[in-house]
Amino acid sequence: EGGGGGGGGGEEESCCIRLKTSLAVAQVLLGMARVRQNPFLLKSMELLSMSNSGGLGKTQSNAEQLVLCAKAVSILQSSLREIELEVAAFNKEMSPELAKCKTEALELQGKCLEQAKLAKRLIKNGSSKYEISAERLLCSEAIDKCWTAVLEEKTGEKKECIKRYKIAKVIFKQLLADSSSLRDRRVLHNYLSSLEKRVSNLE
Repeated sequence: EGGGGGGGGGEEESCCIRLKTSLAVAQVLLGMARVRQNPFLLKSMELLSMSNSGGLGKTQSNAEQLVLCAKAVSILQSSLREIELEVAAFNKEMSPELAKCKTEALELQGKCLEQAKLAKRLIKNGSSKYEISAERLLCSEAIDKCWTAVLEEKTGEKKECIKRYKIAKVIFKQLLADSSSLRDRRVLHNYLSSLEKRVSNLE
């Protein structure tokens, strides 16, 4: 019986890690959505971005907010559903750490839904002429974080650049989990491999 309990502990630890990863990605998505809500921050983002080729109109920025928040909610819902099923299979109560992660995920999901509702109200007729991909926006965000981290390496801001590389790594892992394209998966694996080496050399 003791061996089974240890296995359950290991499974719960795995659940915590996966839920924390989902939380990290959802926080990035919500942050991206909030930047698009603020005209000043949006302009700053466009000026600093290495991968954004042009400015965002108000309608497009609102549509992007909606898509980003919907993606965050989807990621959190999926993780929470998986964790509920796995915990039921353990046939025991959640550990305090996992329960805390679940509470944080539910709170963040609520914030994302509120942000999505706000964006939806701002989009005229409830639709947009723009074709928007949350995955493309996330990939762009991760690449921008890598570019900024490279610049920070040159100025000696080691702690900040490691933090940016790690956020980019979490984003690329999420994109890899979502992708069914062999070509995209190969590219994402290359990104992750490069980031692992970069972080390892800095730490």
